Amino acid sequence: MKLKAFLQSYKRNNDEDELLYLASEILNKKKSELIILLDEEIDQKNKELLIPYLIKYHDTTLPIQYILGYSYFYGLKLIVNEDVLIPRFETEELVERLINCINQKYPKNKKLSILDLGCGSGAISLALKKNLGEFDVTIYASDISLKALNVTKNNMENLKLDLKLINSDLFKNLDDLKFDIIVSNPPYVSKIADTASDVYLHEPHLALYASNNGLYYYEQILNNAYPYLNNEYIIAFEHGYDQKNALIKLINESNFKHDSLSTYQDLAGQDRIIIIEGKK
Repeated sequence: MKLKAFLQSYKRNNDEDELLYLASEILNKKKSELIILLDEEIDQKNKELLIPYLIKYHDTTLPIQYILGYSYFYGLKLIVNEDVLIPRFETEELVERLINCINQKYPKNKKLSILDLGCGSGAISLALKKNLGEFDVTIYASDISLKALNVTKNNMENLKLDLKLINSDLFKNLDDLKFDIIVSNPPYVSKIADTASDVYLHEPHLALYASNNGLYYYEQILNNAYPYLNNEYIIAFEHGYDQKNALIKLINESNFKHDSLSTYQDLAGQDRIIIIEGKK
């Protein structure tokens, strides 16, 4: 049987790119290399490698990343499972904007303390740790979910990047720690109807949904962050594509002191990021 026909026999929808991506990862080939092989006979060894993954793909609605057990984020290969969200491309934009802001604001070699609230797989924390090597940076990765923190721990160990892990519901277990930077991609989906079925069925609801039209966690962070900030600080948020104006209003009504507020879009042109800078 030719590779193309073999793969299509496991198709669960009309998205052939998903099958190509899955096969390219399992066979350790670039997509362009795999396309060349589509009209060639598939050998038994490759069949045996592919079949367990393709059966799971065909028989379930699991996202590809959960089937593989990993995802890519900002150049890092991260373990993911159903205890954590799959890292999104828009969150890479949050990391990129925050790194640029840090580089512009602080002198090199400065000692920095960063808090990642709701770290999930550790994607943001690990990407920052990997790419802020010119600073003396300590990153605290915090999550309410012990299962999520275990995924972060495994990723930290695999990548040999040091983080401080904290099991906490927002600021509850942070004691007297203070931070130069707080970054968060909190739950911000307001309605189940806003999510695709595979996301709703498989990704952790604790990390997806929030009350108050999706603004609950931003409100909690803004109302409680001030005592945990050093004198000069940055707060960076990812938010829903339709939440920018509501979040800006929330920031301005919260009496949260800030010198500047910058908004950014993701690569799809959707409003997605807010960065606050200030001094006490």
